[in-house]
Amino acid sequence: MLGLRHASSCRRAALAALLALALSACAQSEVAVSPFSEPTRADASALGKEPELLVVTTRKPVGPRQPFFGSDRGSLTFAEARLAPPADGISGRLSSAVSGDWAVLGLDSQTSADAGRAFAQAATGRDVLLYVHGYNETFESAARSAGQLSHSLEFQGRTAIFSWPSGGKLFDYAYDRESALWSRDGFVKALQALVANPTVGRIHIVAHSMGTFLTLEGLRELRDSADVYSRIGSVVLASPDIDIDAFEQTVGKLGPLRHDLFLSDSEVTQVVRRAMDRGKGA
Repeated sequence: MLGLRHASSCRRAALAALLALALSACAQSEVAVSPFSEPTRADASALGKEPELLVVTTRKPVGPRQPFFGSDRGSLTFAEARLAPPADGISGRLSSAVSGDWAVLGLDSQTSADAGRAFAQAATGRDVLLYVHGYNETFESAARSAGQLSHSLEFQGRTAIFSWPSGGKLFDYAYDRESALWSRDGFVKALQALVANPTVGRIHIVAHSMGTFLTLEGLRELRDSADVYSRIGSVVLASPDIDIDAFEQTVGKLGPLRHDLFLSDSEVTQVVRRAMDRGKGA
């Protein structure tokens, strides 16, 4: 969550114009994606009606109880996580403000056998919102953010999270960066599997902090895959943790997809909503 390092405001503005990116106002260089403003109705989103989060992860499974996935690296795994949405009423909202709103109750299914295909089948017939978390996150904290993001957007498709093995500790930055890079192949496989299912609609990607580094590395790997690029509706990079020179170099290799990239340092929900609206018309 170090932001775009070594970049002045003027250089960032020039870069945004050059790449045709939608850049939000430069308020804070570091902002958490969560919490988001929530809709007033519990059933405003598909996740509010059916709180099942699709999970594709390179974390090693731990057990049937929390923590469900740890910080060790493992083979690509697909799971469906059962979430508890925010409680209704004043007391529920006060409790949610402390607990992080959404909670992970358990896993309804889990498989490492052809995980990508299982992921794609679970998303059959729907648009997909794929959240890629950042540095210093546990699986549970990232899942809560994914639920809150989807609900605040009132997203009507399937919500998914790509969870990579962050150490979940403040001083694990080096381990996290290596884990993010190590997870690139798994991220690529997950996107390829979604695209291989012709019934899956638009794929909207929201990446936060170090997850933006992983996302751009994966998209660069797929730069020769026109099928994947054509199915992506939008990509939002929230509080990106990427060196500015590496960012310029990578984005320059994304071809037409660079026009569907959005940067945000603040007002993440609003930026994601605008990006998704634009992506629907792509």
